[in-house]
Amino acid sequence: MNIRFLETFVWLCRLQNFNAVAEKLHTTQPSVSQRIATLEDLFRQKLYVRGARQFELTAAGRQLLPYAEQIVELTNDMQRNLVFDDEENSVLRVGIIEFVTLSFLPEFVRLIREQEPNAALNFSTETSPRLVDALVQDELDLAFVWGPMNEPNVHNVRVCSFPLAWLASSTHFDCDTPLDVVELSQLPIIMNRPGTSGYSLIRDYFTSHGIQNIPASPDPISLNCSYSLATALQLVRTGLGVMAIPPFVMAEEIARKQVCILPVAQSLPTIDLTACARSSAGRRLIPKLVTLAKQAAVQFANDTGDTFCRV
Repeated sequence: MNIRFLETFVWLCRLQNFNAVAEKLHTTQPSVSQRIATLEDLFRQKLYVRGARQFELTAAGRQLLPYAEQIVELTNDMQRNLVFDDEENSVLRVGIIEFVTLSFLPEFVRLIREQEPNAALNFSTETSPRLVDALVQDELDLAFVWGPMNEPNVHNVRVCSFPLAWLASSTHFDCDTPLDVVELSQLPIIMNRPGTSGYSLIRDYFTSHGIQNIPASPDPISLNCSYSLATALQLVRTGLGVMAIPPFVMAEEIARKQVCILPVAQSLPTIDLTACARSSAGRRLIPKLVTLAKQAAVQFANDTGDTFCRV
């Protein structure tokens, strides 16, 4: 038995017009008639009354209808589930910045394993600009970046925010005396790599306060273009410079008073972590992963406090 023939019969019962059924199923009226005739031959019963002024099922047709509806619905469910299974068997490519790795990634992965145990994911860590490029070029399905992204056909969802602060070694810098941005600019500033969102953010911060050239300290050694976050943190620990970063990445050092938050009068902006996916991605798992990421971020914020993370 061809399931399409039962589907045609169901739609004929609903629309009660052969031409309407042909249009609905993208076929022709003779094809619809042939399918119904085939069913009648199979069951050796007439399924509708010929010659009636309105469409009317025979007793056999009325008996067949609920069975046909169930079979068609079960077939549709099976096809939907098979599509999802096929999707879940494919690897979802997820790009994350380092700050996700250092904050809520463990809880995020735990939630994925708990709620989507069959999901196959490939995480890659990069800078926000490189992740954005990879997403646009269809090399990633989902990216967690500083955002939102200003790209056409990209959907942005805010996950959480990370406050920024100027961090410095407690041994090498005065952590108690308040200072302003001009005095700050005289310190050795550790900058992110040019072209990154972090670099632009700090340049804009100083420029907004009338300071154009950073680093502007008398020290001829310029500590900038740091590619590795781990390297940058080590530079801060050893007192080679100060850096604007989310304090949570050095929470242990701050608690031990090895690293401090400099009391700079001009506060830094809070940066938003954004989940980004192409509007045409169409993967069922993407919105679920974004929801789980937000749940993981809430847990991280509850554990650390709003000095480190805000949701």
